[in-house]
Amino acid sequence: MTRRAWLRLTATGAALAAAGQVPAAGLAVRAQAATPSPPTGPEVRHPAIDGLFSRYRRSDAPGIALAVVRDGETLHLAGYGAANLESGEPIDGRTVFHAASLAKQFTAFSIGLLEEDGALGLDDDIHRYLPDVPDFGARITLRHLLHHTSGLRDQWPMLVLAGHDRRDVLTQARIRKLVAAQRELNFTPGTAHEYCNTGYTLLAEVVARISGQSFPEFAEQRIFRPLNMTRTFFCDDAGRIVRNSAASYHRRDNGTGWRHVPLNYETVGATGLCTTAEDMLRWAGNFNEPVVGGVKLMRRLGQPGHLRDSHRVNYGHGLYRHRFAGHEAVYHRGRDAGFVAAFAWIPKLSLGVVLLANTPVDQDELTDAVTLYCCGQAAGGGSSEPLRSRPSPRQLSNLTGHYLGADGHMLTLRREGDGLWLSDRLGEDEPVTVRNDGSFDTGGRRRGYYRPCRNASGRVTAIEEVRPDAVAPRVSTYQRAARTRPSDDRLAELAGLYHSAELDCSYRLTVSDGGLLLDCRWLPRPERFRPTVNDHFQTSHRVLASMQVVRDQSGSVGGLLLHGHRYRNLRLDRVSEAAC
Repeated sequence: MTRRAWLRLTATGAALAAAGQVPAAGLAVRAQAATPSPPTGPEVRHPAIDGLFSRYRRSDAPGIALAVVRDGETLHLAGYGAANLESGEPIDGRTVFHAASLAKQFTAFSIGLLEEDGALGLDDDIHRYLPDVPDFGARITLRHLLHHTSGLRDQWPMLVLAGHDRRDVLTQARIRKLVAAQRELNFTPGTAHEYCNTGYTLLAEVVARISGQSFPEFAEQRIFRPLNMTRTFFCDDAGRIVRNSAASYHRRDNGTGWRHVPLNYETVGATGLCTTAEDMLRWAGNFNEPVVGGVKLMRRLGQPGHLRDSHRVNYGHGLYRHRFAGHEAVYHRGRDAGFVAAFAWIPKLSLGVVLLANTPVDQDELTDAVTLYCCGQAAGGGSSEPLRSRPSPRQLSNLTGHYLGADGHMLTLRREGDGLWLSDRLGEDEPVTVRNDGSFDTGGRRRGYYRPCRNASGRVTAIEEVRPDAVAPRVSTYQRAARTRPSDDRLAELAGLYHSAELDCSYRLTVSDGGLLLDCRWLPRPERFRPTVNDHFQTSHRVLASMQVVRDQSGSVGGLLLHGHRYRNLRLDRVSEAAC
């Protein structure tokens, strides 16, 4: 298909196709033409794909918009469920969704366009464009931000820790001020990979600084308008009225009914993208035959970045590498409030899949199911997992115990009868499946598994958590440790008030029932920390994770270090002691 033909196809929607007979081996047969059905816009339904989503076809529940394109031809474009439960407006291919982290590929693409213009270099120091970013004593480049190798702490947990309420409007300026107050990095830039939304917020600021336009204006002018993505934009105004937009919902805690989940974002770059399934097909078309940016730039999206030691990381220019049905894809998922999104492009098949939802669903599972079918495979068919084994009592005894991670996160393996159970800091206690290769998992290896590390005598001294991906597995090591039970006097030394200059927020520690309670203005109730090893504690809170006591040379308590998901070594200085 020529560029002109593609533009004509996407601009009018008149050539959208509906499926005919379903081939046994997937979508080997092209769809036949059909007329779009007003007033909900163009709709193309492939019967087999439609069947995968039949459970979402309800008028009293939120749902999903799904689009599938192959070789420039739309195979499926349809909506399921309600965009708005108050009005009952149904979801279709033109419903506007907040697409969360799908924004990152457009932010990276904007940086690429400016590089093609000669306006910047990827190895430029961030301070060249944003001098208010602190000097951490190590050079941070645009390339580090693009590949999540900058070492910056992630904005989302930091905002929570600083007391930001999700009902408050979150602005770009708020995040910039938070970054300006930071004094530490998670790691030296270029030495590790850790997903970081902060970096993409700063990249959007770089685009604005260089172009002289706001980031939403730049993206509109250079990307969305040329691709005729007429319902796509970056939203930096939480009060903007958007016609035919989906609202955000979660199930109520009791499992019945729905509740609206607010999303008051005026921040862009890492998030803030509003789009439709139909418009994302036009973006997929730009991978097939580039209209905006050249072939070289489009191929670079998703190309793995590198660390200083030349180790490749599974992220590059706003997209991950992923494998579907044995084929390499570029992929990203997104999740904010009740919104969920996924975008996959498989170059060798010229196949694109777009999923947008207004309530939490498993976007990986659904994208897998669609892609596997399109590749001629049944969803859930086959498995490369090693077979289960029945470990001996000696093997079980060798595995049981406590294991401590570098961030203070403790895992516990305990024996129960002839089985093994794994407990983590979130309080989740799950049965373990042991495999015949010695590894073990908690019900499927696709999202991660564990393998024991043994010394020369065969004793398990550590376990490694392995998270597979399309480039190289990510491995975290947990060393065997003896759990400690500090005395009440030892705990009493820690009680008092602590303050973070980086967050401008204070926390209070009190002693309770052999542990510690941490309280703060943003916590609805004090959070309990349990002791793990000497001067280390952990909690089941999803943002607060582990806490480490900092002592001076005399052994006096000087402060605390907080560690959690995407942030480490957040210092709280002791302000005063307090009675228990």
